[in-house]
Amino acid sequence: MIRKGLYAAYNERDYECYETENGCVKLISYDKGDVANGFIPYNDTTFTKEVPRDAVEEVFFVAPYATYQNEKFDVSAASDVRVLLTTSE
Repeated sequence: MIRKGLYAAYNERDYECYETENGCVKLISYDKGDVANGFIPYNDTTFTKEVPRDAVEEVFFVAPYATYQNEKFDVSAASDVRVLLTTSE
């Protein structure tokens, strides 16, 4: 799985996240074990936790890319044998 999008560093782990309207950060986990850390089930495979912005060490954006034939491309998806490259053109 390719990491792409907004992430937050929280308790020495990185989580997908988004910022809420009330200034908090909503953390997203796919690890059922995070329920023991205060995450609540969103559905069978996704767990969320809302924390104050100052509780996260940092919020950062991951934008993977690859260089192919001396050109830079965004990476949309990857598997063990293939990488999906995209362009804005």
